[in-house]
Order: sequence, then structure tokens, then C-alpha cells
Amino acid sequence: MKTKSKGLSARIRAAWVGVLLVGLSGCLPNNATFDAGFSTTQVDGTLTVGGTLPDQGETLIVAIYQQYRFVNLEDAQETSRTGGNLEAGEKVTAPIADIIWPDEDGRYRVEVPTNTVGLELYFIAPGHLSDQARFRPQIGVGAIHYPLTLTAIPDWRNHFYTFVDPFLASLITEKRYHLGELDQKRLGDWLEREHKRLEAPPKPTKPSPAKPGK
Repeated sequence: MKTKSKGLSARIRAAWVGVLLVGLSGCLPNNATFDAGFSTTQVDGTLTVGGTLPDQGETLIVAIYQQYRFVNLEDAQETSRTGGNLEAGEKVTAPIADIIWPDEDGRYRVEVPTNTVGLELYFIAPGHLSDQARFRPQIGVGAIHYPLTLTAIPDWRNHFYTFVDPFLASLITEKRYHLGELDQKRLGDWLEREHKRLEAPPKPTKPSPAKPGK
């Protein structure tokens, strides 16, 4: 009887674990998998662009963390001047931005600090439709694996000027994102290159050589 009881208990525990894993995977974006762990530590994967590896330095990932932090005196005074109501020492959630550049094989890794309550990833590559994924760190989910392929679009100019350009520019100009100086410089250089590329006059086409008469 004891042996049967132990076997039944093991099957029940296995069933509960299976239900838990299915529930956790349902909280992730499509195509994402995870390793079981105490809490979420990172999001990683391989990014391809139109089925090929991305150009290094041209394809980027914007990570925006929603993190707990304590309001300092300077922030409280600044908020008061703009009509807000925050007190020094108050615990709030605030966005923190970071830029990740995939390696030559398209691999990327985004670390998830313990004070993170939400994470948004924006995948951007010239000539391709940007993509976005949201993650919420949770108990039982360790590393999250998220492979992605960006799709080429014919009207990159419109997509750049209506979404990519204002979005990336806001990361540089708005202090609330706390983007590092090096990332600001690289992002500014990236935007400048893309502006020049889109604003350059089209190259004249060479006329086809005349066919010799018979």
C-alpha cells in the first residue's frame, strides 16, 4: 500500500508541475520558451533579418525596463515644479532604457535585474518592420529564449519617419529613460546615418547600351 501511495503522490506532483509549466508558458510571447528557475534572470535568442544574419551595428534592440526605485530629493523637487506630487523616499516604478546590439551571428542577451517588474523589447533593422515583445519576470521562470525574424517592408521610409525616428530620438532627449551617454552617442550616429541614407538623391541609372544594328 505504501508503494502505491508513493507512486500516486509522485504522479500527482508531476501533474501539478506540468500544469504549472503550461500556465507559465502561457504568459510568454508566441515562440518563446524558458528554463525553469527561481526567478527570471535574462531574455536571450537569435535575431534574423529577412531570413539572414543582421548587419552588425545596424540592427539593434531597445530594452525598456519598468523598475522599482526610490524617489530622490532632486526628482521630487523637479516633479513638484512640473505639477506632480512625489515625495523623496517614495517607491515608484520608472522606465530605464538600454540598447543591445546583436553579435555577428544574430545572438543577443538581455539581463533582467531583480528590481524589474516589466520588460519591453523593440527589435529594429533598416528596411524591416520593427517588432515588439513584452515580458514579465515571474517566479518559476529562469532564462527566457526568444528567437525572432524581422520581415522586410517596401515602405521603410514611412515606417522610419512615423515610428522609428521619433521613438529612438525620445530615448536620447527624455531624461526619464536614463539612457547611458555611450548608448546615446551610438544611437544618435545610427539615426544620422539612416537620415542621410533616406535623404540621399537616387543614383542615376545608366542607359542601356544600344544594340548594334543588323
